[in-house]
Amino acid sequence: FSFLLLGIVFLSRVGFLEIVRGDSFLERAETNYIREVTYETERGIILDRDKNPLTFNEIDENNEEKKWIRSYAAEGFLHSIGFVSRKENKYLAKGTSGLELVYDSILGGLPEKLIEEVSAVGGVVGSGITEKGREGNNILTSISSGLSLLLSRSVAKTAGIYGFSGGAAVVLNPQNGEV
Repeated sequence: FSFLLLGIVFLSRVGFLEIVRGDSFLERAETNYIREVTYETERGIILDRDKNPLTFNEIDENNEEKKWIRSYAAEGFLHSIGFVSRKENKYLAKGTSGLELVYDSILGGLPEKLIEEVSAVGGVVGSGITEKGREGNNILTSISSGLSLLLSRSVAKTAGIYGFSGGAAVVLNPQNGEV
């Protein structure tokens, strides 16, 4: 008896959805479409030996989508830290030189991917996560930010005195080879 009752309830619900709401479901199916949206997760921070940040992340407020902007210390580190680019994928910053490139798999994390149902006029009708994102991990370096800044300023001063357009210097720890 319970099987028969369950069958009647099921068939009446199917009938209601097909007969009463069928036209609205047909219209929705014909005018809506599905799109995949990728949201970038926060990139890991590069830290000096004293855990001072050498890179910074900010949310781009001028963008409709969630987009992280990577910024760097004003001087003294760019040659070793490197930088990121969105040349290959506008939704995902990738390291292209220096520590940003070497440790990209650690710093980068994984983007979050969503599927959105979009109406004919562009409004989001529904959405769901297809892949959960993961923020990037921080890395701790042996760089001394104070010493690097002094060295950078000293090289710039010396280059200015002798009319050079630039210069380079490296400080190594003779006990363990740290840069």
